[in-house]
Amino acid sequence: EDGDTLQLDDMLKELGTPCDSVTFVRVGAVKQGSVRPVRLTFAVDEKDGVPQTLSRAKELKSSEKFSAVFLGPDRSVEERKAHRLLVEEMKRKRSENPDKVYFIKQGTVCFKARQTDDKN
Repeated sequence: EDGDTLQLDDMLKELGTPCDSVTFVRVGAVKQGSVRPVRLTFAVDEKDGVPQTLSRAKELKSSEKFSAVFLGPDRSVEERKAHRLLVEEMKRKRSENPDKVYFIKQGTVCFKARQTDDKN
């Protein structure tokens, strides 16, 4: 767990989140060759840090060390079902029209035109 703590501290510093306001625990059963997710819990007085951290989480994709890390909000069973349907819809639209970039924003599937490199 010391390795987890160091990596979590590095990731939170990269996101600009105070490390002392967050606790974590691995969830799920231990299985050989499997990586278990980590649940982060923010201190009660640090609730403003949650939306800020989640909004900055997409910056991890450009990080060399944390490009495979995904952060998402805690969702109820109903919220998970609704989000899963949105993701399925987004994937379907993406496969039907690869010229657009699809994303989920405020509970709806949105899109924008895919940028092209015109450096020739």
